Amino acid sequence: MPKKIIRDIMSVYIPKVSPSCDEAEIRSVFEYCSIGKVDRVEFVRGSAFVHLDAWYSSTLFRELYNTISYENGTQKERTYILHLGETRYWMILKNTSVSIVNQIFERVCHQDERIAALEKMVNDLLREEGEGEQLKPKHTRFIDWFGDVVECLEGYVVQE
Repeated sequence: MPKKIIRDIMSVYIPKVSPSCDEAEIRSVFEYCSIGKVDRVEFVRGSAFVHLDAWYSSTLFRELYNTISYENGTQKERTYILHLGETRYWMILKNTSVSIVNQIFERVCHQDERIAALEKMVNDLLREEGEGEQLKPKHTRFIDWFGDVVECLEGYVVQE
C-alpha cells in the first residue's frame, strides 16, 4: 500500500467517462495507479467528480497533482491525461465546482431562513391583532431531518 499524503485539492473532475464506467472502476484505477484513496464518486451527465480521502505519494500522483494545480496557462495545460489503454484515456482536472449534495443543502438552508422569517412576520401580525395563538416553528425539524438524509447519502453515488 502506498504512503498516504494529504493535499489541498481533494477532488478532481473527469469531464467524460464511458457509460459503462462506475465507481468501482474509478476506485480501482486510482488505487492501481497509486493516485489516491477514493472516498466517493458523483456521476453527472457522462462526467465524474472524484472525491478523495487522501493522495498517495507516487510519481504518477506528483505528475497529476502538479498539472492540475498549475494556476497559469490554458485549460489544456491544467489537464492531466491518464492513459487507460491504447485507445482509452481520462482527462483529469481540478474540481472547481461545488458538490451536488452541498448545493442542495445550501438551497434548503436558504429556504429554511425564508420560512423562519415568514413565521416571524405572521407571529408579529397575530400579536398586533391580539390573536392569542402563535405559530410554532416547524422549520428546525425539517433542517434536522435533511441533515440526517445528507449524512446517509454521502456514501452513495449521485446520478442524474
